[in-house]
Amino acid sequence: MFKVSMFAVSVAAQNAIWDNYPNYVAMWSEYKTFFNKNYPEIEDSDRFEVFQGNVEKVRTVNTKNVTYTFGLTTFSDFLPSEMLALSGGVKQPVHSETIPDDTYLGRHVWNGEALPESVDWTTQGAVTPAKDQKICGSCWAFSAVASLEGANALASGNLVSLSEQQAMQCGSPTGRGCEGGWPDNVFKYALSGQDDFCTEDAYPYQGVDTIPCFWNVPHTCSTVGVKKGEVAGFKDVDHTMEAMMSAVAQQPVSVAVGGSGHWGNYAGGVYTDCDVGVGHAVTVVGYGTEAGGKYWKLKNSWGTGFGIDGGYILIGRDRGVAEGECGLFVHASYPVMANTPKAVQV
Repeated sequence: MFKVSMFAVSVAAQNAIWDNYPNYVAMWSEYKTFFNKNYPEIEDSDRFEVFQGNVEKVRTVNTKNVTYTFGLTTFSDFLPSEMLALSGGVKQPVHSETIPDDTYLGRHVWNGEALPESVDWTTQGAVTPAKDQKICGSCWAFSAVASLEGANALASGNLVSLSEQQAMQCGSPTGRGCEGGWPDNVFKYALSGQDDFCTEDAYPYQGVDTIPCFWNVPHTCSTVGVKKGEVAGFKDVDHTMEAMMSAVAQQPVSVAVGGSGHWGNYAGGVYTDCDVGVGHAVTVVGYGTEAGGKYWKLKNSWGTGFGIDGGYILIGRDRGVAEGECGLFVHASYPVMANTPKAVQV
């Protein structure tokens, strides 16, 4: 049974807010109290306008016969520029970055093997708690790091939280990770042999890209998460549902999706209203079936206050969308570790 985040949807708090409908001013006051928000007068006015629009969006969605629900969340007063930063961080690489090199190990395909009915790596010790990219277009680094954390856990038997700040600064060709990037570049950087990959604690996330790759000199980690040479390369996943299921049954997979700018009010169920495209990067950590239908379980990077289970969203699976729901199949990849997988210590 999936749990809705207490931060996203507290029934009592939601009721306290909605009891004032259609008095938007009173709703706004209750909302800010619950989510502990306080703004200068001019900013408050702008956010109040956004909030009103989301109130009506939530009401409209929840009157439809759909497989998901919306609610008023901590994102319901985010400005368009903030949602764009959260959901638009995947930038297609330039041509020179797309040419296969020795880091690319080919394409993961389904070979007809039996596929599990359901997978959830969050219960198998291969997924760290959801993290927060802040108002920075670094989703691509978070997506890749979550996939690397899973691969490393399965290979080593230990789940270690790795550094997104290192990934976004050292894995970005421009060094400006908040301006967007491509998940595969994190895998290439991990394989480059330049540096060990630090733990989260050793190289903490700042949410800014004004600092260089490794602000400490020389390039050393006080605590190493993945050593040089432990990443053998990366694979893309074939653009089919079976190939994706096969890959996810093996390990968490980094993917790019479209339409995630509408996720801010997501409160539960199987979401099915994405645009197909490439804009936001997340990590597929499982799949299965619930009352709302077949789903993929995605780890997001908007903090534990997002979605369900403390930072996750379920999106549709096997609904006849050629590119996969939200364009899930358009770009999917995962790192390959040099070590033989071991049992994870939970």
